[in-house]
Amino acid sequence: MLWQKLATFKRDQYLFESALAVQPHHELLPAAETLCLGHPQARHLLTVVTSPTCPPCAHTHSLLTQWLSRRPDDLRVQFVFAVPADPVNFAHQVAVHLLSLNKEHPAIAEIALHDWFTAPDRNSTIWADRYPVPSEGPVLNLLGRHHVWCQQAGIAATPTILLNGHILPASYHLEDVQYML
Repeated sequence: MLWQKLATFKRDQYLFESALAVQPHHELLPAAETLCLGHPQARHLLTVVTSPTCPPCAHTHSLLTQWLSRRPDDLRVQFVFAVPADPVNFAHQVAVHLLSLNKEHPAIAEIALHDWFTAPDRNSTIWADRYPVPSEGPVLNLLGRHHVWCQQAGIAATPTILLNGHILPASYHLEDVQYML
C-alpha cells in the first residue's frame, strides 16, 4: 500500500516538472559535438553523461535503447563523455574512438556504442577493429569540450541524466522518467 502511494506521488506530472524546474539549467553541447540517438527534432532531449567503463552506464544505455525503440519520434538521447583527459586512459580511448566514428558514420557509431555497452567482455582491440576509423586526431579537441562542459556543469558521477538541460532531481531515477515524458 505504501509503495503504491509513493508511486502515485512520484508519477505526478506537476510535482516532477516542479522539481525539475528548480534544478539548474545547463546550456548543452551542440548535437554535432556529441553522439546522438533518436529523432533530431524530438520534444524531449535526454543528455546522458557517461563513461565507457561505467557499469551503471551500461544499464542506462540498455534502458534508453528500449525507450528509443518505443518512442522514435519524441525522444532524443545525447551522450556526453566524462572521461579523464589522459590519452592513455582506457575510457578516454574508447570515447575518442566513438566520437571519431560518429563524425564519419553516425549510424555505425550508434551500433558501435550499443555493441560496446552490451558486450560481455569489453575488449577494446577487437571492438575497435570491428569499427575502424580513419583518424582519431580531429576529435581530441571535441572530447576536451566534453571534459570542460562536465566541469562547468558540476558533473561528479556517471551516469548523470539531464532532461532538456536540467539535471534529473535526486529523488527521481531514470526509470521514473518514462512515466513523465
